[in-house]
Amino acid sequence: MELPSVPAGVTTVITSGKLPPECAAFFTSGGALTDEADWSHVASAVDACLASGGVDANVRGALALAGAYGRLDALEDCPEPDDMDEGNDRAVELLQAAEANGVDENETSELWWYSARMRSRAAELRDCLAETDAYIEKHGSTPWRRLEAKLGRAHDLYAAGDRAAATPLFREVAEISPWDLGASGSGHQQILSA
Repeated sequence: MELPSVPAGVTTVITSGKLPPECAAFFTSGGALTDEADWSHVASAVDACLASGGVDANVRGALALAGAYGRLDALEDCPEPDDMDEGNDRAVELLQAAEANGVDENETSELWWYSARMRSRAAELRDCLAETDAYIEKHGSTPWRRLEAKLGRAHDLYAAGDRAAATPLFREVAEISPWDLGASGSGHQQILSA
């Protein structure tokens, strides 16, 4: 799922020269992020600027929108659902602040949609992790680790010269589709437990 493009109001305030210096430092004169910066840096700087209370009222909405964009950008690579929800909650607060400070809903609507999608993704990830934990509790390992162990046994047998015993194990491993190795391990339970 791809993050929408940077809202026009954010681009305008970046190139206007009206950004607080703490935020402007992350952008080139043309409005692109510098090589050393990413949107999470911008989001942190926005939080600090807004908390200080010294932001010009004419810039506050666009600045909050830039912070929301930065928070949402960081969610894509976030491996923990709780961290995703925390970052998303802050993005929602910033979207609300942007609208309360004059940013039109046309500028925020795609980010609201993305936020909702990322909230769903966090819930799906939480469910997947719970299924994996339950599977590990029952079987002692993930399906992938059990498959790796079976493959390791096949390699050991082959290296020891017992090709007759190794060949069927290699064949079993080769016939397992990686798409069937979900958290439940269904479909190849008999092979993985052998």
